[in-house]
Amino acid sequence: MSDLLGLKGAILVVNGKQTTCEAALIDSSAAFVAASCLQSKGDKLDDSAKYELAVKMGDNSAGSEIYGISKISVHSKYSSSTFINNLAVVQFNAGKPVSWSYQIGINPSEWARNYFARRSLADLGSKKWNNILALDSVNTPSDCSKYSKVYDSNKKDFICNPAETQSIYNKGCAMPYGTVYGVVQPNNINIVALHSHSVV
Repeated sequence: MSDLLGLKGAILVVNGKQTTCEAALIDSSAAFVAASCLQSKGDKLDDSAKYELAVKMGDNSAGSEIYGISKISVHSKYSSSTFINNLAVVQFNAGKPVSWSYQIGINPSEWARNYFARRSLADLGSKKWNNILALDSVNTPSDCSKYSKVYDSNKKDFICNPAETQSIYNKGCAMPYGTVYGVVQPNNINIVALHSHSVV
C-alpha cells in the first residue's frame, strides 16, 4: 500500500471548506467527482457556490495547490434520489497546458486486488495534508443487493463494501473511504472508483 503515497490525489472544496468528497484525477486540468457532492437548487447545480479542487502532488505537500474550478458538467441522467449516474466532470487549472495525466481502471477482471483510500487536509490554508489512510481489499457483503437496488442492477460497475474510517469532522463518527485503487500489476495502480453513496 506504500505505492499509494506517490500518487496524486484531490479533494473537492466548497465555499472555502474541504468536503469528504475525493476526486478521480484525469489529468492536470480535469477530474471526476460524485455529482452528489455538488450543491444544488432543486434538480439544478447551484452555481453560486464556490467550487475548488485541492490537489496533492505525491507523497508530501510540496507542489500541492488549490485550483478554482472553471466548469462543471454533471451527468445528464444523474438522479439525486437514486444516485444513478452519480458523476460529474470538473475542469480546473484552465489556461495552462496539460502536463500530466492518469489512467483510470475500467475492467474489474484485470484487478489483482483493491485498495480503499481516504485523503484529507490537516489545514486547507497551508495546504498541509494528513497521512493517507488505506485498507487492503475487503470482501463484498452478501446482503449488498438487498440494501441497494442500484448496486444489484449494476454489479459490474459498482463496488459494495463495509469499509469505514474515522470522520474528519467528528472523531466519534465513521465515514466510508473516498476512493478505490485497482492493482493491475505490482507497479501499475489505477484509480477505479469514487464513493457514491451509503445505505443502511
